[in-house]
Amino acid sequence: RVVDFWNIDLETLDYTALETNDWELFRPRVIAVEDFDYIMDAPSSKIHQLLRSKGYSGIARYHYTSFYVDSLQASGLTNLPRFSND
Repeated sequence: RVVDFWNIDLETLDYTALETNDWELFRPRVIAVEDFDYIMDAPSSKIHQLLRSKGYSGIARYHYTSFYVDSLQASGLTNLPRFSND
């Protein structure tokens, strides 16, 4: 089963949901995740680092939500912006 979009908003358990995910079985094309620790000029939050290590690139930020795209499946998603540090 293919998952195109995964929205995570678990009130402080967002990182745990990502960390315990089986990335071989469940690999969404786009992820939206609430990340209170993210700083745009120096993205070093645990969530950002984890998703980068899994092959995702940050493409947008809205309030406390960060949006990431899977670099392995992004061929159909053209002209996407990237976070300046990605």
